[in-house]
Amino acid sequence: MTIKEALSWVAQKLKEQNINSAFLDAEVLLSFILQKPKEFLYTYPDYQLTSRQKRKFEKLINKRIKHEPVAYLIGQKEFYGLIFKINKHVLVPRPESEEIIDKVLNIIDTKFVIRDTCYVICDIGTGSGCLIISLAKKFKEQEIIDQFKLYATDISQKALNIAKQNAKLHRVNKYITFLKGNLLKPLKDKRIDLIIANLPYLTKDDVKKEPSIKKEPSKALVGDYSKFFKQISGLKYKPVIIFEDKDGIKIKLDPYH
Repeated sequence: MTIKEALSWVAQKLKEQNINSAFLDAEVLLSFILQKPKEFLYTYPDYQLTSRQKRKFEKLINKRIKHEPVAYLIGQKEFYGLIFKINKHVLVPRPESEEIIDKVLNIIDTKFVIRDTCYVICDIGTGSGCLIISLAKKFKEQEIIDQFKLYATDISQKALNIAKQNAKLHRVNKYITFLKGNLLKPLKDKRIDLIIANLPYLTKDDVKKEPSIKKEPSKALVGDYSKFFKQISGLKYKPVIIFEDKDGIKIKLDPYH
């Protein structure tokens, strides 16, 4: 089987299962099997897959047909220009969530005054750590990382383990403190300047509509922000809050104290 034949076969097979990203999935999975960039697939369309490569490719495709997310199959996902380790214990990062990073950077540029005291930023329900790690990387590039104390919480220890691996992978692990606990509880009595959150906000009916989502951890999908905002209301100082819900990215901007 050549690369050209493999792509055509898989794209058709996935389309039959109503997978809208059929051709893109075929490219990603075949690139993963061959350990080559996507450009290789079109530069050498007549490249013959070895028997071993073909077996591994078919195994992944059979899993994808059952709507296993591509990120779980290859163990990684790109987010904000960075590659993150991903497994079944964390939500697959979505491109639309990248806007949270842009909004944080804008708030810092327009509302915060970099000074001797550090600002505290917390990522609640960090999952893979993609949000807080992407921020840390940007702060490091801008040489302002020492002006911030970064925290990340998650109720799942398995999720935190992945987040810690990703922080180490991107060399920002010494700048982020990871804490196990429910939402803001691990940060009790701590002054917080800015909170970012991409917490569960889907209903069970929402999940049923998308087969691939069913394979992701339900605790990271189904829920609402009521408990989160109840904890926020108990804070002495009201932080800036940037969060994502079913209507998109939102900002709650209180006067800075």
